[in-house]
Amino acid sequence: MDPFVRLTLNKSTLQSDTRILKAADYQVFETAGQVLADAQRRAQDILAQAEQVYEEQKARGYEDGMDEAKQEMAEQMLDTVGRTVDYFAQVEKRVAAVVIAAVRKILGDFDEQELTVGVVRNALQVVRTQKQVTVRVSPGQEQALRERLDEILAGYSGVSYLEIVPDHRLNRGGCILETDIGVVEASVEVQLQALEQAIKARIDDVPG
Repeated sequence: MDPFVRLTLNKSTLQSDTRILKAADYQVFETAGQVLADAQRRAQDILAQAEQVYEEQKARGYEDGMDEAKQEMAEQMLDTVGRTVDYFAQVEKRVAAVVIAAVRKILGDFDEQELTVGVVRNALQVVRTQKQVTVRVSPGQEQALRERLDEILAGYSGVSYLEIVPDHRLNRGGCILETDIGVVEASVEVQLQALEQAIKARIDDVPG
């Protein structure tokens, strides 16, 4: 299984060892981009409405009294800002949900043993300087990991002893690493949650 890669919106690079997405999976990612683009267009429309309100109230200020016009204009602007914030909050949830659903679907196509081996191998990057590591996985994956222990440890010369422990608390893709310096929760579900937060942060960074 290829190691996980970080997803970055609007930046796609196809390499020779990249896993090819099915058409349906690609369409889901395309949908996420469309949702974000629609959100930006909608925000521009809302701001345009706000500018129109400003000009209208500015004109009325000369006719009906500047103070009353300023008060009404302020109320309109606050309402516009509130609607913009609410709209982007909903869009953020939609984009994150679409991307996470796509990733879940892709991961679901992986062989269970390959998925677990990949999770463990990637998790070892975090504790690669520790000499002794205990890896907890679901009971059904214990034997597969033992059979491929040499393959998993390739590239981690700093780890001199790795113990594999079956843990009934863990499901498919579950993985917990224990070392002298602490515990690393590397389960697929935890990584997906981190990915979702990263997507939301990326959306927040997009210029308005």
